[in-house]
Amino acid sequence: MDDFGPYVFLASAIAGRRVLVHVAMGDETCSYCDGQVIVVPRQPAGEGGEVWRTVVAQALLLAAGSLQPATMRRLIGRPQASRRYAFLEMLRALALIESRIPPAFARHPALNRRRPLTDSADESASVALSERALGEIPDFVGSVRPLAALRTSVAQDGFAALTRKQQAGNIERGDESPKLADEDEEDESDAISRLFNGPTNAGPVAKLFNQLLGMAQGRSSRENIPSDGAGSEVAIGQIERAWRRGVHAIRAVLPFGLPEFEIRGQSAGALYPEWDVHRQGYRKDWVCVDIVDPWRPDGPLDLGHVLEAPPRTLRRELSRLGLDYEMHRRQREGSEFDVGRLIDCAIDLAAGHTPAAQDVYRASRRTRRDLGTMVIVDVSGSTEEKNHRGVSVFDQHLRAAYQIAKTLDQLGDRVALYGFQSWGRKLVRLARLKGHEERWSGHVAERFAQLQPLGYTRSGAAIRHADRVLRTEMRLPNRLLILITDGFSYDQDYEGEYAEQDTCKALAEAKAAGTACVCVCIGGSQEAEKLKKVFGAANLLLVDDVDQIARRIRQVCAFALASVSQRKVRHSDASAVLEETASR
Repeated sequence: MDDFGPYVFLASAIAGRRVLVHVAMGDETCSYCDGQVIVVPRQPAGEGGEVWRTVVAQALLLAAGSLQPATMRRLIGRPQASRRYAFLEMLRALALIESRIPPAFARHPALNRRRPLTDSADESASVALSERALGEIPDFVGSVRPLAALRTSVAQDGFAALTRKQQAGNIERGDESPKLADEDEEDESDAISRLFNGPTNAGPVAKLFNQLLGMAQGRSSRENIPSDGAGSEVAIGQIERAWRRGVHAIRAVLPFGLPEFEIRGQSAGALYPEWDVHRQGYRKDWVCVDIVDPWRPDGPLDLGHVLEAPPRTLRRELSRLGLDYEMHRRQREGSEFDVGRLIDCAIDLAAGHTPAAQDVYRASRRTRRDLGTMVIVDVSGSTEEKNHRGVSVFDQHLRAAYQIAKTLDQLGDRVALYGFQSWGRKLVRLARLKGHEERWSGHVAERFAQLQPLGYTRSGAAIRHADRVLRTEMRLPNRLLILITDGFSYDQDYEGEYAEQDTCKALAEAKAAGTACVCVCIGGSQEAEKLKKVFGAANLLLVDDVDQIARRIRQVCAFALASVSQRKVRHSDASAVLEETASR
């Protein structure tokens, strides 16, 4: 089960959007889906437990919209009801889109002649929570994990509510952090309700989770999530208002940290270290980066005014980047003769013809394009801010990224383009806009239209992943990483000096590996000196408008590539000296 390509294709075809498939790392015996990734057990149990049937069953839940937050809240802490709900929703979805399902799945003995018992997800949840008999549920159906689905819901929309309300929170951990029990245990809802009920529910973070988990007073769902009011024992934290990058932020100092919803056994994402300036050392495998396809629940945006054709000035300036020498034949001038052309001329003369031109030389000219570029663009919640003309930073970022990447692609370079955003160290996501092996097409613009400014900015992880792709997948002599952002990194437990130094370290790692790094900051940051300290004055392009990029980007990129090239030369010379010394 190492190759999940066919399963990804199958799940995506049924769900109607890209879905990943991963194998569980632990002793999981029940499959589930968090809305983005289907997790299957290593050895599916029971008759009919083939992997493909498990994938189809979970993809049906996605196709039917069965993982909506309002429904998931009702199933928290109820594993048996969650499994019954998955079965009911699978039957409902099967009846709706049976034409898209492999016939062998519908003909399975456990499903043959079974009719849907419900007409909606809400009705399925009510039946699942009741004592109504459903008969035997096949093992390949799996279950739903409410907290896993809610975690993805937070990634797509939950934390964005805080950003839109200008309530970006910094939660500091105290000595005692209440931990959520495993969601398969019956007392999970009690732990959550004790955590967020009581005096602290007036704060922005508590309000968010009360809304997310359905614990606000007066909600009908409260009867399904019992509470003993023990939250009153939690000390109320100090709330202070701060100013960050022009956005009001609520900074809460509480004796507990923001709970991290973990999907145990999931092998999704790539792990990267993070530099801790306070400990002067790396935190090994500290950040998880996952690659996803962008998707907006509200449908695509109209970006016709943003995705404009690149100006000719930009093409002219970028055409001189990343050039290497190549030999040209049939030249009028050159350092050596073109033997093949000389023979042709001799034959013409022997036949009594005069050669049309005296192009009998070979010349080495700097015309070969050998540049691989990775453009990563900040699409965090802070990019929703607008300038004095009413244009959002988000629109400017997309316009700049689109024009730069398309120009380089038209010039024949290998280009990859991703948007990045984060919700803590375990949820850093890079949205694929264009892969480095993908040809430019209308799909790129379609993915742009699915982007949404959400979450926070953990630049160090995005830089490390981009550098790894450039080094291990593109593998070109000249590598360029372009970061488009609105300023400093900011995330949970990731701000100030800590974020600055980790970003500096990530840039230093990339440069040491031979990758040139450039930062494009649109909007004119008020803290330009600090940005220059992090990225280097020569590697930083500060502009007030996207139109200014075309005239200035070549100089910045050329300097970055030249500095990396000099580093390579010095390293090569040092290696030669060491080899000569060793031979003696």
